Amino acid sequence: MEMVHSYKTLSQLRLLLPLRFSLLLLLSSVYTVADEYFINCGASSNASFYNNRDFVPDINSNFPSFSTGKSEQVSNTSASTHELYQTARVYRQPCSYRFEIKQKGTYIVRLHFFAYLSLAANLYDALFNVSASGFSLLTNFSIRNGSSSPVIKEFLLTIPQGKFRIQFIPSQDSSLAFVNAIELFLANEIRITDYAPHVSSARNVSNYTGLLSQALHTIHRINFGGRQIDYDELWRKWVADDNYLMPNNDSAENSTHYSQTPIYDPALATNYTAPDDVYQTAKQLKTGANGNASLLNLTWRFPVSKNTSHFVRVHFCDIVTKTPNDIVFNLYLYSNYDELIDPYNITKNSATPFFIDYVVDSDDSGFTNFSISPSEHDSRILNAFLNGLEIMEFMKTSGPILDECEPVTNKKHSPVIMIIGSVCGGAFVILMTVVALRLKCRKSVPDQSLTELLFGGLILNRLTEGSAN
Repeated sequence: MEMVHSYKTLSQLRLLLPLRFSLLLLLSSVYTVADEYFINCGASSNASFYNNRDFVPDINSNFPSFSTGKSEQVSNTSASTHELYQTARVYRQPCSYRFEIKQKGTYIVRLHFFAYLSLAANLYDALFNVSASGFSLLTNFSIRNGSSSPVIKEFLLTIPQGKFRIQFIPSQDSSLAFVNAIELFLANEIRITDYAPHVSSARNVSNYTGLLSQALHTIHRINFGGRQIDYDELWRKWVADDNYLMPNNDSAENSTHYSQTPIYDPALATNYTAPDDVYQTAKQLKTGANGNASLLNLTWRFPVSKNTSHFVRVHFCDIVTKTPNDIVFNLYLYSNYDELIDPYNITKNSATPFFIDYVVDSDDSGFTNFSISPSEHDSRILNAFLNGLEIMEFMKTSGPILDECEPVTNKKHSPVIMIIGSVCGGAFVILMTVVALRLKCRKSVPDQSLTELLFGGLILNRLTEGSAN
């Protein structure tokens, strides 16, 4: 994402850019391209977050491209808290943040929450729902357990051009909702298409169409064989896979770190689909002196919502074998569905990233399993590997949009308008004074109209006096 810095003053920006272009142009000294919003909720100053992202304040945000609705700002007095979480915007009735979207596409939406006790509100008591684009993003959400770390919820949505809003709705058991920060930015580079193979809970396989009409909630983002990645090119977090590896994990080993930049084929993947670090590491079967694995499978288990559809993206990059065409292996989703992974049927070069997408229905166990094993009849080397995995839950549609408070409107006027108003007001006072004087002087002419008094009374009076002489 290209960041465009602007060091112009507010008056210069008004001369150079249309008012409708973006709120961020007018509130921040740092501007990103259109349709990128990084909002410091309830704050009066910028907050610099990781990777030099400037979150701009939302106070006095009364421009057509952005509004907050009626709400309150509350502050956290703890100096040890990161500045992004020292303020929050609190809603006591259904209200929304509204944004102006100029380009249709896939957007990442992140909501930041950090609860604390302030004089104005106890955020630990908050219990609320969040909806957007007709989907329930969060239902009966709270941080009542007193988490000492911020909670960040990430969603992917296809948003059309026009107005987009994120609605915060206090539940019936709570009097408030809140949010500390919002990220909203275009992320077409992640390349979600409208269709994918669909593995049902009965392990049947069909074609799923309609991915782009879904809202997706990120549940897991895994870096196999490598370290945790806190922030990649799109500020995504990837965790290490070790805690999800099933028993017999002594049969797994991390591949040798690939020290060069992966050889990207833009038709297959880029460093926006997953960062270099994901494709430079892998988890593989432990091999013997002959290069073959001694045990023939590895399995990972991930907690997911029960009986729910999930978008699954599996990342591959052969940094394991020394020469092409040496490895073919099986990928298992649960235990009854498998797909043969032949990297060199997709790409002709080693160390070239690619990914495969699926729609996977979970069962009532609350877990989903992924396994890999060598293909004994198709592979020269008996081994298998994984580089990365993403699991995102399909969000349910929301009910009817609730009536909500109106956006705050700006009561201030420009100096020109104030001057024109003052002149018009003064002229009106003078006009009324003239009318009053003429009415007093012309009591002897009861049939004279107001128009005559205003525009001709003085001239007629002089003509009458001349005739009398």
